[in-house]
Amino acid sequence: MKADFDLDEVESSLIQLVKEAGIILRRYFESGGFTQRQKAGVDFTTQADCEVDQFLKDKLAKKYPNSNFLTEESAPADYASLADKGNLWVIDPLDGTINFSRKHSNFAISIALMDHGHTRFGVVYLPAENKLYFARSDKDAAYLNGEKISCSSTAALRETVVACDWAWDLDKRKTLVAWLGRLSGHIRQIKSMGSAASDLCSLAAGKIDVYIHSGLKPWDAAAAGLIIKKAGGVVTLPDGSPWSPFQPGILASNKKLHHRIIRLVSPQSTATKVMKSRIVASVIIEKDGKILLGRKKPGTFPYPNCWIIIGGGVRLEKETVEEGLRREVREEANIEIADLKKLEFAEDNEPNKHGEMTHYLFLTYLARYQSGTPTPGDDVNELRWFSKQELKTIKISRPSIIRFKQLGWL
Repeated sequence: MKADFDLDEVESSLIQLVKEAGIILRRYFESGGFTQRQKAGVDFTTQADCEVDQFLKDKLAKKYPNSNFLTEESAPADYASLADKGNLWVIDPLDGTINFSRKHSNFAISIALMDHGHTRFGVVYLPAENKLYFARSDKDAAYLNGEKISCSSTAALRETVVACDWAWDLDKRKTLVAWLGRLSGHIRQIKSMGSAASDLCSLAAGKIDVYIHSGLKPWDAAAAGLIIKKAGGVVTLPDGSPWSPFQPGILASNKKLHHRIIRLVSPQSTATKVMKSRIVASVIIEKDGKILLGRKKPGTFPYPNCWIIIGGGVRLEKETVEEGLRREVREEANIEIADLKKLEFAEDNEPNKHGEMTHYLFLTYLARYQSGTPTPGDDVNELRWFSKQELKTIKISRPSIIRFKQLGWL
């Protein structure tokens, strides 16, 4: 995929493609004419899994020649290094294979476009039920068949419906049993419905309140995780620490229940106590076609030893976002800026300068350099103007990489 690829085009193409893949699955589902092959342990795959997997890879590789792939049917034994790849298509061609093989309609195709660990677009399609969920990183909404959806507003544990499923790793099932044992005396119902991608999307649509699993793979949850977040939900590890699709455990729920569920599932966890949030306003400053970036003092978090967009924390009790942004620019670069233009927001979990895991919400702007001589200040140790071509040759922070890609500069 080209760096300047438009998510509008991704949305249009992927919705069409996943429906075409759904036709293949529906044909096998209705006919029952497919072979099965045993995988490791109690896991297995079908002819339908493999055909749809190959169909999607072929179509995406042809349309986006620079793509990387991580799919259930072709994943290497060690795929951890793919977490930092750009233009990564994470695909489950048939999530819910047991349901599919037993003529149960709760199965799904899941496709996520990931960029350096962050999902930019996710689509989950249930072909037997004609339900299509999707969300994209640049819009604050999730959709089911074109209509906005949202997580439930359930706040009482006694009214809470929890869904779960069993890992193929038999040892990880024992972990889930322990979690459910701690939950069962407090909640209304526990369900196991057989398709992580589908069931996570049911949470995004408010049909269940909590989902927990001890052994998912990236292709199970990369798309649905974004859909839940854009539907107003929360996704972490079961102990409350930051989640990514490349980690096996997952706890997803609405915002009213999440910390209470963590305390029940992981009573020794301190994550609910130490996890902080911080709003960071940053600005891409342009002058004569070049971009001003800063680098912090060695070892300074977050994003040590990286070039970063100028900006910092905003004190909303004392200033507006734009006032805080101008203050940070003066403190870090000793210059004035003009013509502020707001871009989309981004978020990330990183240790702060005290080593505490922090949820950062990045509000990014474009601006024109106005006056002053750039001079490093505050915790910025170095300032430098870079051409857009030079951005490809330097080490840049993860949120900055994502922003520059969205602008078509990387």
